Amino acid sequence: MGILDKKVVLVTGTGGGMGRVAALIFAREGAKIVGADIQIDGNAETAELVRRAGGEMTDIAPVNLTAQEQVHRMADAAADAHGGLDVVYNNAAMQRFGAMPDFSVEDWHATVAGELDIPT
Repeated sequence: MGILDKKVVLVTGTGGGMGRVAALIFAREGAKIVGADIQIDGNAETAELVRRAGGEMTDIAPVNLTAQEQVHRMADAAADAHGGLDVVYNNAAMQRFGAMPDFSVEDWHATVAGELDIPT
């Protein structure tokens, strides 16, 4: 038994990195995971890893968390998957990288939106 038995946890950014690790840890503690990411393959891989470890994960992908209508659809689908949500772990972020002389205003705005707007 884990400390999150029977809890439902929405984790964003489960396509890899910290989101994948978070999904595995929450599942190890007994939570049912709903994982969302823009990366279809990475998100499916995380779901398979959770299942192989004995957990349960519903995967929702692709979802672009900078698009408000997609966020609403994701939240509704996540809540519907298990009858509600107990925890939201908002891990996702989207950024662009590059040398400052080559970094466009569009790159800057996309990075700001991907880092600051996603949590809202």
